Amino acid sequence: MNLRARSWSSLAAALAATACAVVDDARPDARPRDASSDVRTVSDSGVAMDVITDAPTPGFDVASDRGVSDSGVVADVSTDSPTMMSMDVPAGPTCGATDFPCCAGMSCSAGNACIGGLCERCGRLGQACCGTACDTGFVCNGSRCVACGGVGQTCCAGNSCGAGSFCNAGTCAACGGASQPCCTGSMCGAGLMCDTGTCRACGTTGAPCCAGSTCATLNYCNGGVCRACGNSGQICCPPARTCAPGRVCNIRVNACL
Repeated sequence: MNLRARSWSSLAAALAATACAVVDDARPDARPRDASSDVRTVSDSGVAMDVITDAPTPGFDVASDRGVSDSGVVADVSTDSPTMMSMDVPAGPTCGATDFPCCAGMSCSAGNACIGGLCERCGRLGQACCGTACDTGFVCNGSRCVACGGVGQTCCAGNSCGAGSFCNAGTCAACGGASQPCCTGSMCGAGLMCDTGTCRACGTTGAPCCAGSTCATLNYCNGGVCRACGNSGQICCPPARTCAPGRVCNIRVNACL
């Protein structure tokens, strides 16, 4: 090769090396290096490889031209904007839960009932019945849970009612008072007795004797009727032969003086 040819060859090699250095320095992963000893190439998989260490160059994908930012988000080098990534979102209920459609067989999760194709909360006051059942203190009436057990309310399960009322044809009615029906067990209030299913006054003078053949103070039971005693001219009250305050019993004649 003559001198002129060798000069042109040297010049061309120098220009090529300069161009490679400029192009290489413009890359996003550019770093200071000795161009004569730090040479990178592209592997068959498209990953930038360092020829000296034979290791992948981090943070850059030659094939896709995408890099990884400091925060770990994949970014598009051409636009420098995050690349959208899909995320798995837990699926919610599709049927059976409150306010969701009923599942197959018109079924719903616990505490819900299928009403018109939708699952509704059930069992509490004003809510739908859970089948035919309601929570304690409520009863299913016309597919809805209503209060029960009080006077004028529907009888609770087992035809039971609260204190002072009894179940009469499905409704709790007052009982135990004067002229009212006797409560369960033929019970009546104080000073009353159950007489053929009705509570009537007892214990006072001329009234029937109360349960246990008892009468009010200064009365005694005689033949099922309460009679006066203990006052002046009246017999001493049995069985202790007592008299009204300030009176004494004359045992000989059995009269209070």
